[in-house]
Amino acid sequence: MCGCEECAKHSPTDNVIALMNGVVARLAKERPGLVVETLGGYQYAADPPRTVKPDARLRVLWADWERGVRGGYASDDYARRRGDLDAWVRAFDGRVTVYQYYADYFKHSWFLGPLAEQMVSDREYVLAHGIDGVLTLLYPDGYWWRSSINAWLAGRIFYDATSDPFVLLREYALAYYGAAGEPMAAYLDAWARDVTLGVRSRSGAMGFHLGALRQQRRTYLTEAERLSAGDPVTQRRVATTVRMHRLAELIMGTEIARTQAAKLLADGDVAGARRELDGARNNLAAAKALADQLATERRGLIDPEINGSVFTPNEQEIAALEEKLTATAVVAPSPGTAPAQVPSVKP
Repeated sequence: MCGCEECAKHSPTDNVIALMNGVVARLAKERPGLVVETLGGYQYAADPPRTVKPDARLRVLWADWERGVRGGYASDDYARRRGDLDAWVRAFDGRVTVYQYYADYFKHSWFLGPLAEQMVSDREYVLAHGIDGVLTLLYPDGYWWRSSINAWLAGRIFYDATSDPFVLLREYALAYYGAAGEPMAAYLDAWARDVTLGVRSRSGAMGFHLGALRQQRRTYLTEAERLSAGDPVTQRRVATTVRMHRLAELIMGTEIARTQAAKLLADGDVAGARRELDGARNNLAAAKALADQLATERRGLIDPEINGSVFTPNEQEIAALEEKLTATAVVAPSPGTAPAQVPSVKP
């Protein structure tokens, strides 16, 4: 942004809107009715305007990159962030296109469930405040950052303001998975009602998160595999979900074992730390092997160009823990005495 004395009198957002007001006025002479949008809530226009009123012919494309998966615009979870959105809506009198990341695995997680509850909350806010535009980011076909089911669900939710996302998900599963529709409908419902599972597959996982994934596999996916046997199309569709679910388990298991290894090492339990670290390394190797298979198939499940970067954080943490374990000396015990250890190196 310009740092001259004149521009410094206003905020970056106000300067941008003043500039765009001029653009709209000039365009109106040659192309009246042409829709013009400027960016809001993001990058150079992060804050709402304060001193410059937008031209009535100007719209804003507003985005909130920092929003989590639980915070629908009308929800209590979003209350602390809602003030900025309210200000943008007032400034533009509802001429707002809300830019949504529902279908973006890059922003949220590699294993994002249906954001049903968030969409309903967003729809409530959009209708209550007279917002007249919604746009969902969708990566190209075959690119693995793309959550197609969330793109589809958002389209249905905002097209029909009376629609129930959980009913829609059930209809989707019964139509798409054929004979395996019932267990797959229950599977999608479970992910939609606990969206944190997808987030925890990326970071911050605990044992009960992994337990939930394993229970889902035993309860829903195993039955879906059985029911899909004999139908190649349904079998392939179910297998796709099963393999991605397995990858989520492996990545989550890697982080949990690695975190536990670090804790045990800090507590002086070298043998326990070694056991957990070996488990983390084995999980990571299995995850990488599965991801490589999926990437080689080029079905849009794993992108070959970025496959390795998915595992880099865990690889680095495992290597660092290995160095600390190697540096921890174990004192050989005297006959008849318990093993003694040199105090472990704190992580």
